Amino acid sequence: MHPQPVHPVRRLLRAPRAGSFAKPLVAALLLGLVPSLDAQENYAQWTGHSRIWLNTQGNGAGVAQDVTGFPVLVRLTTAQATVFAQARANGADIRFTRTETTGRLPHQIERWDTAAKAAEIWVRVDTVRGNNGDQSIWMHWGKADAADSSSGPQVFRTTDGFQAVYHLNQPAAALALDATPNALHATPTSVTEAPGVIGPAKGFDGAASFYEVIGSELGALDFAPGGSYTVSAWVNVTTANSGTHYEIVSKHDRQYALKIHNSGNFEFFEFNPTTFWNGVRSPVETGNWKLLTGVAQGGQLRLYVDGALASADIVQAGTSGASGAGLTNLSIGKRGDNSTRFFNGLIDEVTLAGTARPDAWIRLAYQNQRAAQT
Repeated sequence: MHPQPVHPVRRLLRAPRAGSFAKPLVAALLLGLVPSLDAQENYAQWTGHSRIWLNTQGNGAGVAQDVTGFPVLVRLTTAQATVFAQARANGADIRFTRTETTGRLPHQIERWDTAAKAAEIWVRVDTVRGNNGDQSIWMHWGKADAADSSSGPQVFRTTDGFQAVYHLNQPAAALALDATPNALHATPTSVTEAPGVIGPAKGFDGAASFYEVIGSELGALDFAPGGSYTVSAWVNVTTANSGTHYEIVSKHDRQYALKIHNSGNFEFFEFNPTTFWNGVRSPVETGNWKLLTGVAQGGQLRLYVDGALASADIVQAGTSGASGAGLTNLSIGKRGDNSTRFFNGLIDEVTLAGTARPDAWIRLAYQNQRAAQT
């Protein structure tokens, strides 16, 4: 979502004028925020203000149902040069609110590049209303003594289902930080820096590049067969030779993975000790960014590509094998339980949730995150 400047030096000393909004904005309390936080900040002391519209109608995101606890991605570009000129270094004074003056919304700054005038900021909105063109949030900037309040754990909450979120925006040799309160950071091996869909991404060479989430054998990412969970990642595939597997996000070859199957298809699979490998597939596309989302719910599987359902038809394989649940760490870019099946290409924004995300959530995520979104 791109903000539209509204009265860049307008003082917010009064309540909005009658008729200043076409329709009332959402007024529900944002659960989990410290009640005194909003009272401590008077946005009349900020010099810049901009209203950001969330359009889910057919001429926007095209999402008919409400989505709750959703991290909205706000992009700043050269069109918002005034923001970069007036804000504190690294966007420390950026704030978001539900209405023009009240309703503080948590945010996390993924990237703030003043020289390039580029930034990506995640804002937790308690409810994005479906089939609606009147909903908006507000951004504020321009207060020299404002403390930095960027917080991944406040945006990507485990109470909203998030178990691990990797923006992959850190330097290649650094840990890929988990934005959730779980702090399941990923250790890199031979990954490279590359431009992504949302800020920086990482390159994987198909031979030795991967991340490993040390200590994730058990716990938040050890999703059980037949459970409810969601795995997603933006990928730009370089190589997908028929006859070879390439793992994108993998816990264990006998647990779950988002991968490229040796049939030349994207695949989301879950291993079940009774029915063995159960996978849903869609043809691979190379050379372009694609958002892959795998959803498991009570043994039923769905694979989405770019926010649209690609397959719910399960293909079964195998005749024997014990579950690999609880045995190995999660890996990004290779098979989780072995140093094989390395991915060749780019990966950005890996997300794991301990809930089955609905169609509306998945479509909204794609429509909001895609490079051309407005």
